[in-house]
Amino acid sequence: MSYAYYTESYESKLFDDLKKSINAVLTDLPEYCASFFQDMADAGKKNRTILCYLLDMKTFFYYIKQSHTYFSDVALKDIPVSFLATIEPEDIESYLLWLENYSMDGEVFRNSSHGKRRKLTSLRSFFMFLNKRRYIRSNPAILVDLPGQASKRQQAFTVEQRNDLCAYLQDLLDDALDSAQEEFDKEERKRKKRVLMKPYFIRRDIAIMELLFLGKLKLYEMLALDVDDIDLSAKQITVYDSDATAKKIGFDESTRLALNEYLENARTFLSPNAHNDRALFISAKHTRISARAVERIIKTYTTDLFGEDTYFTPYGLSESDKEMY
Repeated sequence: MSYAYYTESYESKLFDDLKKSINAVLTDLPEYCASFFQDMADAGKKNRTILCYLLDMKTFFYYIKQSHTYFSDVALKDIPVSFLATIEPEDIESYLLWLENYSMDGEVFRNSSHGKRRKLTSLRSFFMFLNKRRYIRSNPAILVDLPGQASKRQQAFTVEQRNDLCAYLQDLLDDALDSAQEEFDKEERKRKKRVLMKPYFIRRDIAIMELLFLGKLKLYEMLALDVDDIDLSAKQITVYDSDATAKKIGFDESTRLALNEYLENARTFLSPNAHNDRALFISAKHTRISARAVERIIKTYTTDLFGEDTYFTPYGLSESDKEMY
């Protein structure tokens, strides 16, 4: 037997074995995972890589089944994509902890930082696919730091970066407003709600960014603001110290416009609940927005715009280059 023939036969057998393994895993997974497989295949990923990704997805769905009693008697392939739309970054962090020591199909598995890092990378790609297909509104996995990754030093915004971010947010708002004009079928009610709500959240986020860019507010002071603390005509904010002492903070015209746009065309539609009806910034849960939520907002936008190598926090925004004011 020639070496060339042996190599060709081996590669052909390996290809067939990988295809069989991929098909076997897909039979255990929900149908939308088959679309994820096809998306990876169309992108030119090798079968071995695809198999690893699908096995990681099977592990993730097994975790869902183990950690949520509602799915304890539900087959992996019957877990609906609508449930994935409820996944938060904290859920993925819990999943990474679970990966350190778990049992599946009668075997015990342990993952080091390297293993957890790879599985999180797979999960990021999967949620990115779901987001692209509009099954989910955002990618929660991108907000979770890769295990074993060296801590990054906080960065302060430059004038150019601030301008780039403001332009980027305006582009997102324009796109969201265009999408809100789409026609929706009855079957698309959930997607319709997400699309219609997106402009309101972006207007809120623009107002948050503008206040942080002032460099005069601590994060907890901004979170504590009520609607009554904003005086648009005087371009002033009333902030209360820990001893309830009031102080006035001025803001510029761009901040006034952002706050006015949010108050007139967004806040009411975010439907604050009875306990938070005077809070300035409202979360998706209809409560006063939290520090963690603001951190996620900033991380999402800056990662999308500047890449994963950057590390901006609310404190980085408030310590931005003073030349911009």
